[in-house]
Amino acid sequence: MFELIQKASQKEDEKEAKKLAKRLKVAKVLEEKEQQKELKKEEKKDELEQVKKEYLEAKKKKKIESRKQKLKSKNERPVEVEEKKVKKRVRFAL
Repeated sequence: MFELIQKASQKEDEKEAKKLAKRLKVAKVLEEKEQQKELKKEEKKDELEQVKKEYLEAKKKKKIESRKQKLKSKNERPVEVEEKKVKKRVRFAL
């Protein structure tokens, strides 16, 4: 009789152990998926930061080139001397 009780309790312990193992396995899988999601988020964030950095650098270079071009065109333009226009004075007789 004692052996039957012992076997029954052993089976119950095994069932509980299997349940716990299954729960741990599921928790581990969920944790791995969550880590993969976080890793993907970080990779995407890094990629976006890199694209933003490249964009800002290109914009800065374009602005610098534009300034250089303006200075160059300004320096190449001949200096126009404005001639003073002599105003003619007209007197009206009344």
